[in-house]
Amino acid sequence: MIDIFAELDKRFDILEQTANLGTCILTKDDFEEGYQYKTFYSVFDDIFDMWPLNNNFVYLDDMLKELKLLETTNYDTIRFYLQDEQSCYAFLQFFKNAFSFALDHFIKNQRYTQRIRGLLNKLDTIADKANLQFIYYRDKQYFKLAEIKSLTKSIAEKQKPEIAVKMYEYHLLDNKNNIAKKREILLALAHETEVITKTYTKTSGDIYDLYDNLDFALNNFNIRHNNVDGKKKQDAFVQLNDTEVLELYDYTYDLIVAVLNQNATTESLNKISNIRTKFKPNKQKT
Repeated sequence: MIDIFAELDKRFDILEQTANLGTCILTKDDFEEGYQYKTFYSVFDDIFDMWPLNNNFVYLDDMLKELKLLETTNYDTIRFYLQDEQSCYAFLQFFKNAFSFALDHFIKNQRYTQRIRGLLNKLDTIADKANLQFIYYRDKQYFKLAEIKSLTKSIAEKQKPEIAVKMYEYHLLDNKNNIAKKREILLALAHETEVITKTYTKTSGDIYDLYDNLDFALNNFNIRHNNVDGKKKQDAFVQLNDTEVLELYDYTYDLIVAVLNQNATTESLNKISNIRTKFKPNKQKT
């Protein structure tokens, strides 16, 4: 049996699509000079020079410092010529921030505005088809790229805003191999699931297994408690390498998402049950 969604995923080539978008950004001079050897910084610097600017951002460095992009990634060393998925991610995140910032701060000419909005739409389309999402940090005023599964997204949309943000943050590409950050996020989400699981202490079957295993993971994988040393040390956990810990944390996250989904499903069932009391029984012919 053919998995239609898997086949659709195969058809979308993020490297090809992002590279095609990249050529839309380049100038005639870039092609003549050999853009394959240019960096994100040098390409964007050329674009920056052509934009109508205000007095606050005369140099590209001023804008990048305001965006705080240079603090996390050395865009002046990454080649514009895209070679793998990681370079695609860097490309999408860099230009999403740069173009968005430009629109907000100094592009007033309609011709430039329309062109940049069109490029931003293409960036968003590529991200969406690759199961990626731009997460906007209002306090820092920049976007970060997260790898979001459709199921996670649909469940996150039903949660309180602060919980949804944590769910998205878990999938940030910057956090992919960050044990400390993932542990911090899991602990924050655990406070939310604890309220739910406490109300189901007398359940049995699959739901009980779900809550019981999540509780075990939170208590023994160095999330709620210090399981590395002290009274609650778990030798089995200490012996794990970083890759194995990250895998356990991903499993734990999946259980948290399952609990949040179960809770949302229960709420929907209760609402339907209440609505049913207002309807007359409908006798169906067999």
